[in-house]
Amino acid sequence: MDESARICLWHDSADEAVHAARLVGSRLRNPVVVIRDADHLADELAGGEVAICVLDAAVFERAAALLDGRARDRASIGVLLVVRPGASVPAVPPGIKVRLLRLHSPFCAALPVLIDSELASQAAERELRETLERLERHAAMLQDAERVAGVGSFVWDLARDRLWISGEFARIRGLQWSDDFVSFERCVGVAHDEDRPRIVAAVESARVDGLPFALDYRIVRSDGTTRCVHCEAQVERDRDGRAVRILGTEQDVTERIDAESDRERLESQLRHAQKLEALGRFATGAAHDFNNVLTTILGHSQLARLALRAPVVSVVDVAEHLIAVEAACRRATSLTRQLLTIGRREPSRVERLDLHAVLVDHEAMLRRLVREDISIDIRFGSTNPIVELGRDAFDQVLMNLVVNACDAMPKGGAIRIETGDVQFDEDAAAMPPGALSGAYVRVRVTDTGVGIPPENLERVFEPFFTTKPRDKGTGLGLAIIQGISTQAGGFVTVSSRVGKGTTFDVHLPVAGAAATAAARADAARDHVEDLGGRETVLFCEDEDRVRESLAAALRARGYRVLEASDAVQALAIAASHHGRIDLLVSDVVLTGMSGPRLARTLVETRPELRVLFVSGYAPDELDDVDAHEVGGARLLEKPFSGTELLRRIRQVLDADPADS
Repeated sequence: MDESARICLWHDSADEAVHAARLVGSRLRNPVVVIRDADHLADELAGGEVAICVLDAAVFERAAALLDGRARDRASIGVLLVVRPGASVPAVPPGIKVRLLRLHSPFCAALPVLIDSELASQAAERELRETLERLERHAAMLQDAERVAGVGSFVWDLARDRLWISGEFARIRGLQWSDDFVSFERCVGVAHDEDRPRIVAAVESARVDGLPFALDYRIVRSDGTTRCVHCEAQVERDRDGRAVRILGTEQDVTERIDAESDRERLESQLRHAQKLEALGRFATGAAHDFNNVLTTILGHSQLARLALRAPVVSVVDVAEHLIAVEAACRRATSLTRQLLTIGRREPSRVERLDLHAVLVDHEAMLRRLVREDISIDIRFGSTNPIVELGRDAFDQVLMNLVVNACDAMPKGGAIRIETGDVQFDEDAAAMPPGALSGAYVRVRVTDTGVGIPPENLERVFEPFFTTKPRDKGTGLGLAIIQGISTQAGGFVTVSSRVGKGTTFDVHLPVAGAAATAAARADAARDHVEDLGGRETVLFCEDEDRVRESLAAALRARGYRVLEASDAVQALAIAASHHGRIDLLVSDVVLTGMSGPRLARTLVETRPELRVLFVSGYAPDELDDVDAHEVGGARLLEKPFSGTELLRRIRQVLDADPADS
């Protein structure tokens, strides 16, 4: 209570007023002023310290005009109007707050108590007013904070089924905001049709089970624009554990998602640029190797022809020449696949990968990537090198590390690539945060280059960080390696000494026992397996020599083969063939009509038809092909041998239709 507030007493009788002032002053600490006339009251009111005026009914009319003006100008003053019992009450202007006191005399003992009560009431009103002002300020600050941060909020009273939303929440959703509650149906109604079931399920789980949730979903505003939002909510419970309220926030993350998409697109373009750079390094050596392969094929073909013209034909000599030709063709096949791998744009497909087999396949390619003054040594130390990773992804990890090692050795040196087994426990110090304990295959790439300074060692995995000249590197190579390893459940570590060289350790989780056994079984497949059949195969290939040789291989194994050089001829053959056609083998790229379109057309009239596509390009031509719609379509990438084609044909024909 404010003890500095002044109390004014004005009575028609001066003696009465003085007696009342003494009585009040003896009970309260507030200063008491006896008012002489209207001018005196005006002066006191102008001072701004008056809290209460005790007025006799006889002087009230003279004070009313002054008090009414004061009430409109500033805070109102408490007025105690003393009226004797039975006397009439004067008219009170609406702007004056009056408390009527029926007293025989203004200096009765009850007056101090009544004044004290009025002061307490004023203090309570003042505190309430200040509290409301603080709440309004805080509400305004919260609204400003939500607007600046772009985060809206909501409170859902489950008992009364009332949902209150903030202004920013309404703005994000394109709703008209008011202080009143809104319906849940109205809020969820702006969600995208495909996302609405997930939202309803999460909210229902929160209501029934009290589970918090965090969701990303799309909303469609009234103007037709689609936005992406992130919503998080918690559940409040009562003493009995029942959910009573759901409190949450919602943020518009459209720009962030667009930025992430742009960044991923940029990184994809840069990754492809790195592949093209590696392709350029590879091309020179590959051209040399192709010339050697062609020379080998031509030479042994001529020798075999001469051996067949000899007076006595030596089957052994002819067989040796044919074996040499086959080996050269396999070498050409390996070179072609490496070229396709480096230039391919589509995301890597996860598969069971034997890292030792990959390193053996790539050894020659890696040697062509490096300069003549750099040696490469590959050592196999892992007893279980089977991982689950895309072949293209591991190729890129390997090439980036080898290229970086070459750049670190401008005066030549040595690169060692070795595998090993590593077992990490939960408290292993070498594991980065977030990595899981377990068995890993470690691929270590060590160079004898200039090394990395300590101040740069912690930054080497940062995107766009590079110590190379501007035209020599993008700064994304090691970031990509780390990203590929992380997506595979692994991690990368680095150690280096200036002038001594650098070591990168790529840790990849060992595939599960079943996957490992399957991979080893694939690698050790029995070559005497039965790949023959009696089914009818429609073979559509526009390259005559390829079609004729492969069709002959199929006939040799018992298949009935219908040959077509293009889609039009294939459709005509199918229309005139009255028997069953079990399988279509078709190139993806054909003149006039594509392989997928041919397959769709044939399946319409022959729904039992199985389909196997072959292609020498990256398999993104089949992205729009529904395997269930088009005969369980599979793909075999060129180049391949007759045995590989026979094996894939049996897989397609013997597969359960439900697995297609």
